[in-house]
Amino acid sequence: MNIHATHLLSILNKDKLDTLLRNGQKRFYPKNTFIINEGDISPCAFVINSGKVEILLCDEQGKEIVLSILKQGEHFGEMSLIDGDARSAAVKAVEDTELTVISKESFRDCLRAYPEIAEQIMLGLVTRLREANKKISSLALMDVHGRVANMLNDFAKEKDGQLVIEEKLTHQHIANIVGASREMISRILREMVADGRIKIDRKRIIILKRIP
Repeated sequence: MNIHATHLLSILNKDKLDTLLRNGQKRFYPKNTFIINEGDISPCAFVINSGKVEILLCDEQGKEIVLSILKQGEHFGEMSLIDGDARSAAVKAVEDTELTVISKESFRDCLRAYPEIAEQIMLGLVTRLREANKKISSLALMDVHGRVANMLNDFAKEKDGQLVIEEKLTHQHIANIVGASREMISRILREMVADGRIKIDRKRIIILKRIP
């Protein structure tokens, strides 16, 4: 299977990793399909073969807050493999996405064969916890302008000597990530363009000056 091993599964040798993924079920989810709903009981994990997903929370009015965005080679849902509890967040396909579903039984078999993988699980969960703490701190302590700047810095990658955000982010999408209204995001982005801090080129965002 042509995917990168995730930090949860990377401790396995190639044969065992291939066996684990081969025993999983491939599933396809069209863009904007919910893969998991918050509160679901489904003891399995997912590896992204292709596509992209959002981990998000939804309120009763349907407003979404995006906790993270995962891409090919990354995984999600491992917490339910460990405690069997209900899903703590929803997961939605941002684009057409193919997943490999790993059952609790396959995972437990792997854990018995490779007990050292438990350390990788802990490291992976600590990483997710740190990311969650950073998100909570941003929402609690920064104003909307600061949260937008922080998000743009996180998404930007260096390309041809420039910091570029290749993700096709709508204003509503950015609003969901930083916990603000679409109108507020539109105003802040216009201000950043007018101040010469960013340039929007065919839906790409190029950071021209460091965003404080």
